This record gives sequence, structure tokens and C-alpha cells, in this order.
Amino acid sequence: MKQVASSRHRAASIRPARTFRTSLSGMLTFLILLAGLATPAHAFAPGITSLSPTLGSVGTAVTIAGTNFGSTQGTSTVTFNGTAATPTSWTNTGIAVTVPSGATSGNVVVTVGGVASNGASFTVIPSITSLQPNSGAIGSIVAIDGEGFGATQGSSTVTVSGKTPTVNSWADKKIVFVIPSGTTTGNVVVTVGGRASNAVTFTVVPAPNITSVSPAAGIAGTAVIITGSNLGATQGSLGDVIFDGIACRCSPVWSNTSIHASVPPGARTGSVVVRAPGGVASNALSFSVPPAITKVIPTAGTVGSSVTVTGTEFGATQGTSTVTFDGIAVTPTSWSMPSGRAEVRAAAPSM
Repeated sequence: MKQVASSRHRAASIRPARTFRTSLSGMLTFLILLAGLATPAHAFAPGITSLSPTLGSVGTAVTIAGTNFGSTQGTSTVTFNGTAATPTSWTNTGIAVTVPSGATSGNVVVTVGGVASNGASFTVIPSITSLQPNSGAIGSIVAIDGEGFGATQGSSTVTVSGKTPTVNSWADKKIVFVIPSGTTTGNVVVTVGGRASNAVTFTVVPAPNITSVSPAAGIAGTAVIITGSNLGATQGSLGDVIFDGIACRCSPVWSNTSIHASVPPGARTGSVVVRAPGGVASNALSFSVPPAITKVIPTAGTVGSSVTVTGTEFGATQGTSTVTFDGIAVTPTSWSMPSGRAEVRAAAPSM
């Protein structure tokens, strides 16, 4: 009996040890789970470690190195100072992207699953894509097209051959300025935040000069060829042919030495001037617009009937001008230009 009692005593003393080990295992499991729940969110947040390069113009290829970007892009995003970019490749540790249009200097941020990374500084350098026109005389109005100029000028500058011109307007993608006196052929450069753009050449040429107009007279719609020099390679947005103050607006065939245009409606005898693509006017040559009859009221009548003739280029007064009916001269009773319209009244002669 003693031996049985002894065995029971040993068994009783062992049970608490198994219970303790079981409780300890559960506690460890609980603590591990609790530690996982307590892991800070930033431990899995995307992080940028470097940008290469750290400055460039719109369109520059940039490599973003870091961690926790995810194996694919999915709904994740990359922004340059708030402007969304379109990545060309995406891995968990690297993203390839180009600087987007409209981007300005500031932080590059990668956002994954709604969690934003740290910001990495990137400087956007202004870039010039074209000058319109790219040649012209002193006083020409020139438009710079490009990116990264900034919404307003502020302390930013434009120089042409080292000279600072008058700026007419400034926007992030377009600057309009006037070629200043004394400028020579050279580079146009935009500087924003101390960073200079690429340089684009502007060629300074003499003022436009016209040497002939053929024919030198004609009614509205007449085709005219104007020859000269420094007229501009293309018409541009400001180029035109002006007939005594009235713009042709006829999309003429245009080259640096000749222009094919047409006499515009309402043109009158006076001067012809070419306005070059930069807005600079040429010398003037004479051009005559002959009188034109547009209406006769009435178109039939007896001898002595009062007839009103309307048209253009009759002149404000008769002077030495004449009116004939089938070759027979008559004496006008009135001669005027009401509201810019020529009007003559006369009595029908005996035929």
C-alpha cells in the first residue's frame, strides 16, 4: 500500500509541471501575436533612399531607389511636388519615371496603399523647346515655348545675347518678350531659381524691306506679289500685309523674300506695308485701289431720271472725277462718302 501511495504522490507532483509548461507556451504565443499587432505602421511604409539625378527638366528620366514600393505599381503613385508622374518600370526597391509636364521643384513622394513615403528633393530646371519667331529685327515680339518657367515671373529672368528684354507676359509654358535695342545674334536663356535653361539661338536681322508690289493697283481680291528682304521665313502669328491700314488676313504664301497676298475687302488707295513675323513693320510702297460700282438705283428709267450710284473709292469730293452713262458724261448733283460708302447722284442723260 505504501508503494501505491508513493506512486500516486509522484503522479500528483508531476501534473502541475505539465500545466505550467502549457501555460507558458500559450503566453509566448500571445506575446508574439501582441508584438505583431504592435509593430508600427512605418516599418512597412514605402521609403525613398535616393533619386538619380536630383535635378532636371521636364521629360528627364529619374530613378527612385528605396524600399517597400511593392512588386508592381497597382494603384500606387509617384508625384513631383504634387504633380503625378507616369512610371515606366516598378519593383519593390526601384522605380523608373520621367519628370512630368507641369512639375515644379519640390519633393518626390511614392504612395503605396495610401501610405506616403518620405519626400526626396528634386529641382526642376526650365527648358526651352522653341522660339517663335527665331529671327527678327530689333523690336520683334518673340514667344518662348517650354516648361518649368513658373506661373509668374517673380525673380526669374530672360536674357537674349546677355541683354535683359522687356517681358510682355509670363506663364509656366510660355514667355513673350521684345528684342531690345542693341541686341545682336545670340542665345536666349531663361533662369528660374538660379537655374539656367538650355540656350536657343535668336538671329537678329535688319528690319523688313519691300522693294516692289505687282501689280501696283487693283480692286479687292486682286492677287499681289510683294518682293523684298528680311520678310521672315514664315508668316507666324503676327505677320501680315497691310493695305492702307487694313490687314490682308488672307493666309498668304510667305517667304523671306516674297509674299503672295490678295487685296482685302475695304482696301483703299494708299500704302502697302509688310508686318514681319516679329511684328516689326517694313517701309511703305504706294498701292492704288480703282473705283468700283456696287449698285445702281434704279437700273432703268427715262431721260432725266435721278440715279444713285454706290460703290468704293469714289473719293469724298468729285474733283476731276467723272460719271458717264454708256460713254455720255453727266453732271452729278451730289458726291459723297456716307458711312465709308461712296455715293453719286446724277440725272440720266439723253442717249
